[in-house]
Amino acid sequence: MLSSLVERFVGPAQASLHYTIKSEISRSEIWSIHEAEHKTTGEKATAFIFKKGNDQNSILAAQQSFKRLRSLRHPHILKFLDGLETEQNITIVTEHIKQSLTDLIPHLRQLVKTKPEQLLSIIQWGLYCLTDAMSFMHNNARVAHLNLSPKSIWITESGDWKLWGFERVTEFNTPITVKSIGPLTLPSAYQTQEDTSSPSVDAFQFGCLIYELFLDNPSKHSQSSIDALKKNIPSSFSHFPDLIRKFVSPNAKTRLLPSDSKNIYESHWYVKLNLENFALKSDDEKKKYSA
Repeated sequence: MLSSLVERFVGPAQASLHYTIKSEISRSEIWSIHEAEHKTTGEKATAFIFKKGNDQNSILAAQQSFKRLRSLRHPHILKFLDGLETEQNITIVTEHIKQSLTDLIPHLRQLVKTKPEQLLSIIQWGLYCLTDAMSFMHNNARVAHLNLSPKSIWITESGDWKLWGFERVTEFNTPITVKSIGPLTLPSAYQTQEDTSSPSVDAFQFGCLIYELFLDNPSKHSQSSIDALKKNIPSSFSHFPDLIRKFVSPNAKTRLLPSDSKNIYESHWYVKLNLENFALKSDDEKKKYSA
């Protein structure tokens, strides 16, 4: 019964995929999210399915996400495994995910007072993952993400933070003409005044994202918001308010860029441990992260 319902949703053409699409587990903006499994190996995966309708902007956004995720290969970008576009759907199969950052944030905020050192390890590693991914996008692919928020980050079973949400990705100096694409709406606090894409736009959104790890409603460059953050975090997090201020500077030219902040997270012992573990992997194991 369940398999017939899934097939009715995804369509018979999905048989050409190497993965079996299973039950829906959640929804995120234009995507329904399903468990998936490799037909031969049984490897667990996740499938994002967009069901086409009459909204051309949403269709273009899903096609853009499909195109970008397939071409952007990096250890901290959600790994593309398989995909298919038909007249009815766009299906993207990725490595298996555990939860979104949106779902993780309430747990992180509980740790502020109960287990601050554990929280610091989680956040330092997560932010390192994201800055590493954005450094690759900015310095190698020469594109801006333009859609950074908790909804565009997924957490794997191993605790890695993976970048997703590529519906707005554009080359540098491309006019930013759309703030909302169909049902895709970037939170107002994450929107900047710049009218062309650049790493500074991602920097601003990154600063808002760090703020939201601790408190609701990041308020652009509000000094009162920064002061409120200082009062709500332990002393071991004291570097974050000034860091956020550098990311969300009203002057785009003076903003700290994600690629220039990696050393801030690399110095933490937990980040060093993860990087050392990666360095010890064999060449074949490392290739799995980028193949």
